[in-house]
Amino acid sequence: MRSRTAMATLAMASAGIALPLAFTSPAYADASGASPWGEQSAGGVTIPAGVLGHDISGSGLKINYEKGTFRSIACISEWRIDFYYTSKGKRYKTSKGATHGSCSRTGVRTVGKATLKAGLACAVIYSHGRKLTEQCHQITK
Repeated sequence: MRSRTAMATLAMASAGIALPLAFTSPAYADASGASPWGEQSAGGVTIPAGVLGHDISGSGLKINYEKGTFRSIACISEWRIDFYYTSKGKRYKTSKGATHGSCSRTGVRTVGKATLKAGLACAVIYSHGRKLTEQCHQITK
């Protein structure tokens, strides 16, 4: 009797695990990354002059939003954040951001929903037309 009860309990527990696995919805895959640029010395310690953050929210090839943010020790002017996308090693799309003339220590750019190809999604920060750094995420199905 005891073994029958144990087997029934095990079968129900297994079914309880298997059923949710059989009917799960696609997982959402969000990504965050950061890339520093330059150097500053403070009290004998070398730290980055600034950092570009890059966040993507979505699932598979569909994104809900993509955001580039920066923080800098010194003001940067004439800055912009671009997004570009590659598939199979070739760039297929670039989204150029507006150039901001004012001196800023922080900034942000966000783009909305999009369907991308498998490959890379990258954010790049520029100041006076010169690339400071970039950060990329792998996009997969």
